[in-house]
Amino acid sequence: MKKERDPLGYPLPVGLMCNFDLDEATGCWNWKGAKDADGYGVMMFRGKRQKVHRIAAFLWLGLDKSPELYALHRCDNPSCFNPKHLFLGTNTDNMLDASSKKRLRNQKNTHCIHGHEFTPENTYFSGRTRHCLSCLRIRDAKRSDLRRLHVI
Repeated sequence: MKKERDPLGYPLPVGLMCNFDLDEATGCWNWKGAKDADGYGVMMFRGKRQKVHRIAAFLWLGLDKSPELYALHRCDNPSCFNPKHLFLGTNTDNMLDASSKKRLRNQKNTHCIHGHEFTPENTYFSGRTRHCLSCLRIRDAKRSDLRRLHVI
């Protein structure tokens, strides 16, 4: 009996297709094995611990070892490795996908911690962090008052 091989001629990972539950409602192949802190399935593949959805993208979608390409989920289920639910993209594609699905950290927050609304006029970005301009103005006014009093 001939062993199945991956695109580079290596034997297919033995545990890959034996370690999932099919979600019949969504079609997701949910990994039952080890998972990382973010819920992505992980297993040993070619001597390294790798994410299962990336292994699936390598085997069935042609993902190479290039760090520029990501295996992205259409289903937004980190434990799913069904190749029909995956697509290849860049980091920019990943961020746009996450943003369109409201999955970025603090993206669902509509107001700052002091209750000011995040509007285009009241928001500025420093790198990937969003800041409230009203809070900035209040802080700057307090500093200015303290300087006038020679406290700072």
